[in-house]
Amino acid sequence: MKLSRAERLILVNQYKILSAINNSDDFENQLEVLRYGFEREYKNLDPYITDLQMHPVSERVCHEVIEIFTMHRAISSVTGNDEFGGFDGNYESDQHSYADYIKRQGSYTELDITKNSHMPMLDTYRRQLSIWKNCQNQYAPTHQEIAEILVG
Repeated sequence: MKLSRAERLILVNQYKILSAINNSDDFENQLEVLRYGFEREYKNLDPYITDLQMHPVSERVCHEVIEIFTMHRAISSVTGNDEFGGFDGNYESDQHSYADYIKRQGSYTELDITKNSHMPMLDTYRRQLSIWKNCQNQYAPTHQEIAEILVG
């Protein structure tokens, strides 16, 4: 992990505040690591800092995940089958982590949206989406349209 000088300064100030609030010297090690920029030691600073995802999940990715869930909800409302294959936790981690967030927000509770598919599924879902978007009524596709979507 890389931290700019400004980011290190912000964290130093945060640790100084924590130290003052807690009336403790427990944060001296973290302060030294940040003051000197010991990059190898950043991982030991705090799980809240080092557990940050390396890159943000884009709005485009989030929107696509919501579209995929909406498509599966529409299919489920017609078929009664609430199976959702999930996203691959290794190769589709942005989608998988956003699905986890969406579930914690209480959305799409009828689908098991945090399932780990253990294989990449995005290409399949994208093919399905392109077919679903052409349905006469996306929110109530016919059984024929659903069959076409699922074949993808």
